[in-house]
Amino acid sequence: MGRSPAPPPQVTGIVPKQTDGPSSTYFSGASFQLHPSEPPPVTENKDPRYQDGAQLLINFEDRLRIAIDRRLPLSSNSLSMSLNERLPCSMRKLAHVWTVHVPAVSEATLVAKIFDPAYFSDEHSAYTDPFALLNISVSQEVEAYRRLQDTNVPRFHGHYLMPIPTQGDRTVHVLLMEHIDGKDLRILVPVPKAKDVCAAHKLAIINMALNLNLDAFVRGVYPQDFQPRNVILRRPQHCVEFCDKDDCPVRSEVDMDDVRGVLVDLEKVGLGDPMKKLRNLGYRTKVINKQRRRYLKRWLENEIRHWGQ
Repeated sequence: MGRSPAPPPQVTGIVPKQTDGPSSTYFSGASFQLHPSEPPPVTENKDPRYQDGAQLLINFEDRLRIAIDRRLPLSSNSLSMSLNERLPCSMRKLAHVWTVHVPAVSEATLVAKIFDPAYFSDEHSAYTDPFALLNISVSQEVEAYRRLQDTNVPRFHGHYLMPIPTQGDRTVHVLLMEHIDGKDLRILVPVPKAKDVCAAHKLAIINMALNLNLDAFVRGVYPQDFQPRNVILRRPQHCVEFCDKDDCPVRSEVDMDDVRGVLVDLEKVGLGDPMKKLRNLGYRTKVINKQRRRYLKRWLENEIRHWGQ
């Protein structure tokens, strides 16, 4: 059974200075309490724009006030979580992604994706309702992970609410998941280095990526931000040079005979009926053969530049 949080003190007494940002709340060593919770339901409306006549939340103080007013009830049980290292996050700039330690869940390092509409940028808040975007993003990503468990995605450890004690106990949404031992493709292959990837490595990477994307289609998940930064390659089992091209950026990073990719950051996806015919190897091969040329030409070489850091 949940409990309703007590009313906060006067908002004017807890609003951080304008010079404060998310780093004043989320920093290495910061500790929080996670409360297990059901995520927002997936809805048909995927439009995060403001409704007609709604107040534009273009100032941090306004977003913070709304966040406090919309606090959600917390379950009585909680888990302690400490932040370790911040990671790159999605292009939507709503989430803050950290490696974390949650002893009650695992002794291993985990990843927490914290969705915080109060720290949504003033610029993007001029045309996007951060709270509408919050519900869309959280509900879609949770459903995507649930559908894709036991495929090549991180193990999902659940959805939680997390109060921020220094800001009136406003609640933010947190997704907890497995930490993958590896590097994302954009780190391994920066755009300027893509031209140096040898032909054999590029073919192996593209074949892996296409299969990873189609595996999601089979479960009714359709990634809409399928970029190299959202594919993590597990570390190779052997530390050797896998090609003879001296300037190939993945020469020692990718075993062409065992390219093990993991799809991450499922915040921006479409959810629909499973594309079951992709389970047929012959049909899948035709799809991959049709898409491969375009991916070989463009996928590693291009990137949407503006995304959360």
